[in-house]
Amino acid sequence: MSALRSRGAGRTRIVLNPRITPKQLHAFYVRTGVCEAGYPPRKAARVLTRSGVVLAAYRGEVMVGFARGSCDGNSGGIDELCVDPALQGSPLRYSNASVIEKDDFGVGRALVVRLIQELRKQGAQFFSNCIVAGVEERFYRSLGFRENRGHKVYIIDARDYVPRSQRIGRFPKQSNPRI
Repeated sequence: MSALRSRGAGRTRIVLNPRITPKQLHAFYVRTGVCEAGYPPRKAARVLTRSGVVLAAYRGEVMVGFARGSCDGNSGGIDELCVDPALQGSPLRYSNASVIEKDDFGVGRALVVRLIQELRKQGAQFFSNCIVAGVEERFYRSLGFRENRGHKVYIIDARDYVPRSQRIGRFPKQSNPRI
């Protein structure tokens, strides 16, 4: 049995605006399979200082979950939710903390509920989230989310550590339109 799942690891506690260094967050990403090859620690530093709400879940001294979100005063977004695969349950198809396949220990639920509470304090009444189709629907439905039929998600993925052949879309050319 994993040390995280043992009774001695204690209860899970959720911390708002935790004191996490970029190195600690990157280590969590690496340990839980979130990072793609080449993901640099400096990218982790950005999310710690540029997110509206940051939460971490701990069992004892071990970080087992991470969530962050944003709010513009009306709309809130779940920008990231990660739960250590050891606390999701089994079997898992992906074993990646950023894909919430199960929530047997309630860590994901606790993070999302707290994240929504914090974003509602900032005025959010409409929440959106992109999920992995065929994998995460059950989890998010259990929290009250529903599919918004008719909307599609369009993206530009130009991450510099992803090989060019795997990038999606492209940035528009800069112009000085006459309006």
